Amino acid sequence: MFIRYTLIFGISVFLFLVFTMIIPRVFSLPYGIYMMKTGSMEPSIKPLDLVVITKTDDYKVGDIIMFCIYDECIAHRIINVDGEIITTKGDASPQPDTPIIKDIVRGKAIAVIPRVLWIAILMSLSILSAIMDIKRILNT
Repeated sequence: MFIRYTLIFGISVFLFLVFTMIIPRVFSLPYGIYMMKTGSMEPSIKPLDLVVITKTDDYKVGDIIMFCIYDECIAHRIINVDGEIITTKGDASPQPDTPIIKDIVRGKAIAVIPRVLWIAILMSLSILSAIMDIKRILNT
C-alpha cells in the first residue's frame, strides 16, 4: 500500500509540473506558472515558490516580470524602462541585470504561490487518496 501512495504522490507531482510549467513554456499562452529556482528575489519570492504571470504590454518600474533567455526563465523586478529596453534586478542581487528588450518578456507577475502551500496541497491529495482506499477496504 505504501508503494501505491508514493506512486500516486509522484504522479501527482509530475502532472502538476507538466501542466503548470512545461505547457506554458512550449505554447505561448497568455498566462504561465513558473517555479522560482534561485534566491535572487528573496525575501519577496523564495526558491520553489510558484510565480503566476500574465502577458501584458504595460510594464512599469517595480513590476516583477518573467523573461526567458535561451532555456532559462528569470523573474526579476524592473528598475528602469526606456522605450523598448527594460533593466531588471533581483531583490537579493547587488547588481542590475543586462538590459533586455520587451519582446523576450513572458509576462508580469500577478501572484506568488508559496512553496509551503502548493506542496501541502499535493501531499493532501495523496493523503486523501489513501484515506479513500482505506475506507473502501474497510467497507468490503
